[in-house]
Amino acid sequence: MIKKIISSVLLLSLVLAFTACSGPDYSDLRVEDNLIGKEEYDGKDLSAYLFKPEDADARLEIVNAEKDKVVQYVDFPENGEYYALFEMEFALSGATFQDMNFDGYMDLYVPCCISTANLEGMAWLWDKNEGEFVLCEELCKVYELTVDAEKKIIVGTDYASKDGILRTEYKWEEGKLVKADEYIVNN
Repeated sequence: MIKKIISSVLLLSLVLAFTACSGPDYSDLRVEDNLIGKEEYDGKDLSAYLFKPEDADARLEIVNAEKDKVVQYVDFPENGEYYALFEMEFALSGATFQDMNFDGYMDLYVPCCISTANLEGMAWLWDKNEGEFVLCEELCKVYELTVDAEKKIIVGTDYASKDGILRTEYKWEEGKLVKADEYIVNN
């Protein structure tokens, strides 16, 4: 009985801590110019906004459109793990919803940097069980990521390869992104 009470108290304190850490209100920055897009996920209308608040480099917010409530957010530092330098205008103009793992749900891709030899970006897959986007590290490591929905492959292009333009094709096998083909394209 005491273990059950302690577990309940711990769970309640975690819920309260999460609620208290929800962060600042940026609702005034959720405007049409900052809207990436809107999609429906299992009956919930979600909108994605990307903007630069005064007190941070950049922020992506996923908002329940019906309740105008942030359900998920990501802050982008100027220099990140998957990109050299975050370029706001470029990210906003190229961010898209697209099905990157071909499960029928739209995923989210944000290109972050074009200043290097290759386009660098970040990708989140929709997890229907969790009801949220989950960072996909494998896709974040693919340069110049493009989706070929017809062939159900992801194509990466490396312009910095010493032999020329290197194209790598990936496919999904049992939930994992695996290399399917690689070839050099002459300049």
